[in-house]
Amino acid sequence: MKRIVEIDVAELAIRLCEANYGLVRPTPDAGEALAAMEPECSSAWLRSAEAAANYFAELAARAPTEN
Repeated sequence: MKRIVEIDVAELAIRLCEANYGLVRPTPDAGEALAAMEPECSSAWLRSAEAAANYFAELAARAPTEN
């Protein structure tokens, strides 16, 4: 059985940043945390998260289905 879930790209971006740098976000809201970054940094994290989300979607699309 496939499960379809929506990936929050902002949340994924912040979690990637936290994992890479061992940081704790300044606010629980991922959008606010991204807004607190320099624009170049937040854009880069969002691009990375979008690439990862697209990869996850490709994997889900190719996954075999159970009958």
